[in-house]
Amino acid sequence: MKEYVNTEKLVAMEITVEEAIAELEKRKEFLTAQCDDCWDPAIELALQALKKQVPMTPDVWGDGYADGQPVYDSWACPYCGWTYELDGEDYEYCPHCGQRIRWTEVKQ
Repeated sequence: MKEYVNTEKLVAMEITVEEAIAELEKRKEFLTAQCDDCWDPAIELALQALKKQVPMTPDVWGDGYADGQPVYDSWACPYCGWTYELDGEDYEYCPHCGQRIRWTEVKQ
C-alpha cells in the first residue's frame, strides 16, 4: 500500500494552527480559481474544524447588579452565537459547535 502522507515529516513540521489555516486558505483560493470542483468539500470541512481550534473570546453580559457592580451571568459563543449561563465552569470549547473559547480576556 502506498503511503500518501509521511507522518514523521508532518509531525516534525513545526507549524501553528494559524499558519496551517493561512496555507489552506491560499490553496483554496488558488484551486477555486482553477475550477468550481477543484476544492474538496472534505478539506473545507477540515479547514472549518481547524479554524475552531483558534481560541475566540466569548461575548459576556449580565442583567443585574450586586453591591453596585454588574453581575455577568451569561455568555455567547463567538462562532455559533449559542448562549449559556456562567455557572462557575469555564468551558474550554463551546458545547454546541466546538469553538475553542478564550477566557483570559473576559473580566468576571
